[in-house]
Amino acid sequence: MARSIQEIFDSIVAEKENMTSLDGLLPSGTKYKNILSELSSGSKVSVWRLIIYIVAVSHWVHERYWDYAKQELNAIAEQSIAGNLEWYKNEVKKWQYGFLLLWNGQTYRYYYNDTTSQLAIDSMLADRVAVVEVFNQDFRGLKIKVAKETPQGLKPLEPIEIESLQAYIDRIKFAGVETDVISQESDKINLNLKIYYQGTLDDANVKASVKNAIENYIANIEFDGIFYLIKMVDEIQKVSGVKDVVVMTASGKSYLGSYNNFYKDYTADSGWIELDTNSNIEMIKA
Repeated sequence: MARSIQEIFDSIVAEKENMTSLDGLLPSGTKYKNILSELSSGSKVSVWRLIIYIVAVSHWVHERYWDYAKQELNAIAEQSIAGNLEWYKNEVKKWQYGFLLLWNGQTYRYYYNDTTSQLAIDSMLADRVAVVEVFNQDFRGLKIKVAKETPQGLKPLEPIEIESLQAYIDRIKFAGVETDVISQESDKINLNLKIYYQGTLDDANVKASVKNAIENYIANIEFDGIFYLIKMVDEIQKVSGVKDVVVMTASGKSYLGSYNNFYKDYTADSGWIELDTNSNIEMIKA
């Protein structure tokens, strides 16, 4: 940050006092607030003060320009392309299906001309996005999981929409980065549970509340988040009348995949999860 004119002036005076060859120039100790009223004096000391004042102002202007330059450089840095996973996620959400992607030769960035009209907003189909790095013998790059929101809930993109999104990513991505777009039906979780509940209650009502608790828990998992059995059990135990929950088995599968048991948590290949309607919830009076 730029120093004040007073600070610069005082630093020059302090440096002068260390130079014995200039002992003949003795300032009276007047501070900056009184300098301006004495600069017109004909004394040598006042002329000396005037020179220091001019130099101090020049330094102050110079330091202020450096402050402005720093602010401008920081602003540019904040707007620069980062290339990290969050940047890819944010850029994928900007994709507009059916809109012309333009190129700015000054900023070296792709952009859309219309991003605010309702038509443009409705064309932004990548409502849920997750970007993960994958390194194996078959693929080394970024897996980009995408789903769109509809009145009926989350849905995968249509094949033609996936092609459009992949073409968009191929343009905006960093050179040399391999990417693969995944947008498919949800993973399914199949549960076999024993629910012990207060025997005076209607088991059908309790069972419906338990199922609702499970589905609400799943719905609130962030996109490409992790399904934890213990957290699901915690939500079930909040249901009025439930005494205990026993997880007999839990299995999950990706779209077109096969069920595999898990004992602690599950991460969806598609990025999102739904409860298999064939899940078994056994109600037991306690």
